[in-house]
Amino acid sequence: MAPRLCIALAVVALGGCNAPAPPDSTGGTDVAAGPCGRGLVVVNTEYASTNVSLLGFDGTVLSSSFVSSATSDAKLSVPLGADVAVPTAAASGDEIVLLDRYPASVITWVRVKDAHVTRQLSVATGFGANVKDYVPLGEHKAYVTRYEPNGDPGQEPFDAGDDVLVIDPSVPEITGRIDLSSAMEDATFFARPSRAVRVGEKVFVLLESYSLYWDSAPSRIAILDSASDGLESVVMLGGLEGCTGLSLSPDAAHLAITCSGDFAHGSNPDPKTSGIALVDVATGTLSQTLPAAELGDAPLGMSLSWASEDVLLTTTLGTWSGRPDRLLSFAPAQGTVQELLRSREEPFTLGDVLCQPECGLCFVADADRGVVQRFQRLPSGELDVPQAVAVDTRVGLPPRYLGSF
Repeated sequence: MAPRLCIALAVVALGGCNAPAPPDSTGGTDVAAGPCGRGLVVVNTEYASTNVSLLGFDGTVLSSSFVSSATSDAKLSVPLGADVAVPTAAASGDEIVLLDRYPASVITWVRVKDAHVTRQLSVATGFGANVKDYVPLGEHKAYVTRYEPNGDPGQEPFDAGDDVLVIDPSVPEITGRIDLSSAMEDATFFARPSRAVRVGEKVFVLLESYSLYWDSAPSRIAILDSASDGLESVVMLGGLEGCTGLSLSPDAAHLAITCSGDFAHGSNPDPKTSGIALVDVATGTLSQTLPAAELGDAPLGMSLSWASEDVLLTTTLGTWSGRPDRLLSFAPAQGTVQELLRSREEPFTLGDVLCQPECGLCFVADADRGVVQRFQRLPSGELDVPQAVAVDTRVGLPPRYLGSF
């Protein structure tokens, strides 16, 4: 993510500097799994402290404070920081994974039924590596993307950064490293791996592609072979830049990638390099590029999700001069666009979008209103008026990131 936008998000959060600390845990949940899993993991934060909530797909708050910056647990050697996110992949087992990104670079496993921290793994290797995603590959193997390069590598094993680490989550420990430097044709730019999705034996990793001083290069997808831990190929995304969101279609045939554009060291990206890219999973090739102009007059936001086989939900970025963030429903094949929601007062407050197409549900983190917006698909195929759910009912930290379990 471009540094000026990080500053803009921090400005939005200044009101949270005096927010009360998160309370003790409200425990876990024994909710049974349905066709779409058990529910959502909601990260509430003002970038000073973090509170993680669990939300049922029916809109019921399962645990308002599952784990937080105030959690004290025998296995929690590193308390949760202020920059916590959740993996792209749904948590399918007994534990939920949390990513304490920058500068901590710590992975935390928390048991669903009782909110007990079972273990932690630092992937910092001596510097602020900025862990971005976690891809489970088996009981003894997972991939971890690290966004930052190390300016002084060679001090300890696996400390180069700007890479994908191979870990054994059962121990936990780092067991290997996948170098991504060959994915970049110009050594001035780093790969900057962020979101990642597994499809069979292949793992598709989004490379945001920035220099050390945050000049932007065209973003791309690195395709990894999880059997050999090798870089198989690289897919360019038609010149789009500042790409951050990644979503696999319900039939696993296409990856959709949202790109905000070249920020040019500012907080207002160039819409000419903003858009949506579609990658054919079977062939590992770019199948379509959709400029942001086809969706309106604003650059795209940082998250998107498939609402059905042919409809995507994505956000657009607002400005401090009055343009709001917007949530859009977009059918790439038909080119139809429908506005579903807009931010109320402040830009950069519509956060993660997460849909469960099998259940006809979509959710968006709405930090401006302090709620998760829950959309249900109507028999007509359109989404109904959203239900606003306040998930952090104890402190009131705004929701920003969504995962599923």
